[in-house]
Amino acid sequence: MQKIEVGAAIGIDIGAIGTKLAIVSRGSCRLFDSTYVPKIENEIPEHYIGRLVSAIKMLKSYYKIASDDKELLGVGLGIPSWNGEKKMVANSPNMEFLNDFPLVEALEEVFPQWEEKIVADNDANVAGDAEVMFGGWEGSERGINVFTLGGGVGFGGYLYDPTSDKLIKVTGAHYRGGEGGHIPIPHPPGAPKRKCNCGYDDCLEAYASATAVMNFAQMAITPQTGSLIDVMVAQDPVYDRSKRRGDQVTPLHIEKAAKIGDNRALEIQGWLAFALAHGMRAMNQIFDPGLFIICGGMSRWTAAIRQARTILHSLPGVVPNKGVRVCSSRLKNAGILGAAALVLSENDNVGDEHQIGKDPI
Repeated sequence: MQKIEVGAAIGIDIGAIGTKLAIVSRGSCRLFDSTYVPKIENEIPEHYIGRLVSAIKMLKSYYKIASDDKELLGVGLGIPSWNGEKKMVANSPNMEFLNDFPLVEALEEVFPQWEEKIVADNDANVAGDAEVMFGGWEGSERGINVFTLGGGVGFGGYLYDPTSDKLIKVTGAHYRGGEGGHIPIPHPPGAPKRKCNCGYDDCLEAYASATAVMNFAQMAITPQTGSLIDVMVAQDPVYDRSKRRGDQVTPLHIEKAAKIGDNRALEIQGWLAFALAHGMRAMNQIFDPGLFIICGGMSRWTAAIRQARTILHSLPGVVPNKGVRVCSSRLKNAGILGAAALVLSENDNVGDEHQIGKDPI
């Protein structure tokens, strides 16, 4: 076991597919020990909290040993559809089972030593926090927008305030601002029509989320199409022959099929890129950030991100879209890092070790 010589907090990234959490040390973006709480269908909040508490206790015990009996500074959480005013999930299209449940209060009851030290924010906001503090992006001091592509699509925005020469995070009057996954976009040409889980037609999330691309791929996996996506699923080491292939498809299978020229996979990649480009175009017209960072599981799909950037640069607008930087996150766990930073940011040396680097794509 590696010793931890500095203070640390637990960062928790709650997503529509599962929950990731780890210990994050102060003053860097280093993670120690991590664990995962998978999603269970039709779970009630109390059962989920019980599993989450068990995972937190495991990390807490690890830190106590690794730090020579020190205590963690607290817990930070990144949560989709977070209502910071009421301190609970509200009107979530992807995590309905947690709607209106006092999650932070429930954790404080179990861990009274962390009262007011369990802090939460929107999951995309905390990913933005991580990119600002740890990403090392040249020019980010003039504004940065973050899109998270996972089970849904999240958005976090930092705007430059010239009067204070500081970045201001978009939060809104009720701490609900920045739901960029639910802005309307033009329908991607040729894509099947999808209604967003929020109930609105043609939200960005309906075409640029992992859920969307997996849905498109499930339509492609038929004996009639002969798509290589089907082959990629069957070749996966974790493939289960007892289950339908369509139920086991992931964005990685689609990306692999697209790399070797599968027409259906390339079509899905194009729909994703078109949707993301128009989402960025809308936010560029409103916020003029100059820099978009793509986080989440699909941020590694570099061909799709490059294609989205090319489309964005071709789109007209009062605020020029050509030349706007679009990059994949360099951080492996932006959600966890940003969540922990909600607690660690009270310390002056958070983010001191980040380095300015070149854009990766």
